[in-house]
Parts: sequence; structure tokens; C-alpha cells
Amino acid sequence: MKLIENKIEKLEQKYDLLGIYEQIEIAGRTAYKSLDKIEYDKNGRSKTARAFVDKMIELGHGSPLEHGTVYLSIPYNGHIIQKYYENPYSICNVYLYPNNDGAALWAVTTNYRVLVENNLLDDLKYLCEPTEYHEKRTTFRLTCARVQADSFTRHRAFSFLMESTRYCNYSNGKFDNEITVVEPTRWDDFSAVQQNLFFGAWDYAKHNYMTLIKTGVKPEDARDVLPLQLKTGLIMTGTESQWNEFFKLRISDHAHPDAKYIAEKIKEQL
Repeated sequence: MKLIENKIEKLEQKYDLLGIYEQIEIAGRTAYKSLDKIEYDKNGRSKTARAFVDKMIELGHGSPLEHGTVYLSIPYNGHIIQKYYENPYSICNVYLYPNNDGAALWAVTTNYRVLVENNLLDDLKYLCEPTEYHEKRTTFRLTCARVQADSFTRHRAFSFLMESTRYCNYSNGKFDNEITVVEPTRWDDFSAVQQNLFFGAWDYAKHNYMTLIKTGVKPEDARDVLPLQLKTGLIMTGTESQWNEFFKLRISDHAHPDAKYIAEKIKEQL
């Protein structure tokens, strides 16, 4: 059994179409624990991202697509913008762009799933880098305890993807035949006796899980004995306003210390 600390990573997205695909691939492969399947060209860009996105669309797996943030600058046209203005997953702001002869434009922040499911892929001709008028959308990858990840998914406005205990078999070589648990932030406040009790419970869960797998139980059923402190990978994507609401709740006197620690680390990187 391994004991690790929380890890918080900001996943920067490139603004071209390939950058959208790459972000979707990273998010999806985090959930499926298949990041090793990504192939890169000599410039460090993914050669497998487009095929991964196409596969997600073919399978009807829309959640990975949500993590590909799309910024559009659309001419001031009521017919076009209405599709986004009425969409709960898009944010629209109007502005005047100097290089457009003073004409008004709509700054649209949305995601790739919105375009796919509403037949709006032709609007990628309006793809742009975000301006000061676009509400920014940011993705983080958290390596944290399953119990904390579960609590974060209560913030339903975000887009989420989580490492799947259904498809991950912790008894194989990819996981070094071990489970990994995350050290609570207050670990040093516990006595040696208390720490040993935690270790004993985690190790007992690991032993039962491995035994169940060996006796032919599928990972999707054996996972029922895994501890709440099991390490998981969680992808969270949200807009500035969504993150600010997250911080109000998770950085407060009533917040759980582990959740507060993670939220503070996210805020430092925004």
C-alpha cells in the first residue's frame, strides 16, 4: 500500500482546435487511466487526440468533451448568438473590437460538447484566443482522496471526470499491484496509535480487494471494499465565476481541512 500527498495541477489548454482535442483527451484518459496511450509528434502535440475525440462522439460519451473549452468571437447577429445565449453551458458578452471597424462582436465561452450536441461545429470558424471580454474557463487535475473528490462533485455547475474504480484493476502491474491512499492533511496531528489504526484499516481493505480479484470478482464489484481515502484523479473545469463560488464554500471556517487545502492550492494557481 502506498501513501501519497494531495497534488494539484493546472492544465493549460492551447487555443487552437488541436488544443481543444488535446484537453479532451487528457481529461478522458485520466478517467480511463490510459494517459500512456497518448502519442506525441516532434513538437510535443498529440497525434492521437483527434481520434480519441471522434471515438468519444461515436460512443456517445459526452462528459470528456465538456473539458475542451471553446472561445468564439461571433459577429453581432441575433440568429447565430441565440443558440449560445439560451444555452446554460455557454456565457455570452458583447463588445466592440477595434480591428472590426467598430462593429460589435459576441464573446462566447462554451465547450466542445455544446457544439457537438447542438450541431454547431461549423461555428468553429469563429474560434479565437480569449479576449478580456470572454469569461475564462480553467481546468485542474487533482490527485486526492476519493472522499474529497466526491464532495467536490456536488458543485454541479462544473464539468467533472474521475478515475474509474469500475475499470481500474488495482491488482495489475499498471498499479504495481497496490492501492494508493492519500495522507490526510492533519496526519501529523494523529498519535502513532491512531495512525496505526488508519493503516490497519486501509491495509485490511487492500487485502480483501486483492483477494476478491484473485477469486474471480470483477473490479467493479471488488471496489465496494476500497477505503474512502483511496487516491483518485479528478478533472475539474469551470469558469471564473464558478471557481469563485467554489472558493466561498471550500475556503471557509466550516470547510473540511483537506478540502480547504486543495481549494487554497487551486486559488493560488488561478
